[in-house]
Amino acid sequence: CVLMQPQALSPIDIALWDLVSKYAKMPLYQFLGGARSKILSYASTPFLPSIQDYIEYVQELKDEGYKFIKFHTWCIFDKDMALVSAIHDVFKDSGLKFMLDVESGYNREEALKAAKILEAYDYLWFEAPLPDTDLEGYRELKSRVDIPIIAAGNTLLHLNQIEQGIQGNCWSNARVDATLAGGITQTRKIMGIAEANSMTVELQSWGYSLSQAANLHLMLAYNNSTYFEQAVPVEPLEFGALTTIRTDKEGYVHAPEGDGLGIEMDWPLIEQSSHFRLALDSTGWTEFTLE
Repeated sequence: CVLMQPQALSPIDIALWDLVSKYAKMPLYQFLGGARSKILSYASTPFLPSIQDYIEYVQELKDEGYKFIKFHTWCIFDKDMALVSAIHDVFKDSGLKFMLDVESGYNREEALKAAKILEAYDYLWFEAPLPDTDLEGYRELKSRVDIPIIAAGNTLLHLNQIEQGIQGNCWSNARVDATLAGGITQTRKIMGIAEANSMTVELQSWGYSLSQAANLHLMLAYNNSTYFEQAVPVEPLEFGALTTIRTDKEGYVHAPEGDGLGIEMDWPLIEQSSHFRLALDSTGWTEFTLE
């Protein structure tokens, strides 16, 4: 028996949950428990060239109705902290709340310095200051600051690894992506472990519409997620989807209408845009290139 890795299992598991909830004629979040039908959203920015570009983009996002914004930055301590300071100067009285994600790019000393700065500016959380595997570094950092500290959620994908981080008091809240961590089945278990330890699971949803939907349905099925991650700009990640997931003017994302994941795909467009196709016959899977 070959043990399937969580990344490989995820799309199969999500597809099966989509099928069974469609068979039950229910949206997936309702089939899973249906705690709510909407959730607050935060704008998750792309990398931008300059501080001024970030300032202008934050203003655009504010005008669109976003109340929470997470920055992806250069992952260089001095440059990132200059951005944090500039954003505070411009938007300190705007009512906006911010998070920072540095993609596991800091060492322990930089992470501590940054956490104290972000704490002073009342950031909602500090994401991925260290590599996910540095559990001791996370434990030490979390013990020395009050700002919530969360991991990237891209590396520790097995249930026992995530449980170790939770039980070890390494993070303020857990973070995973259902499309990486084994699908709906495994992510439900992770959310249960987190809830038992009075923690939320801040699910990632940076991906195309089907990936966003899988995580969104979990957020709506249970109460221990706080925000939906809306990757901006939204249009590039909506390719091939006839159903979109977008933040409304009040800052909420709503459950897609329809059974299962509720995302209708433009399959002719996807096939037209494909470079490879897999076909199943009596000999197994065959890959061939499309002209």
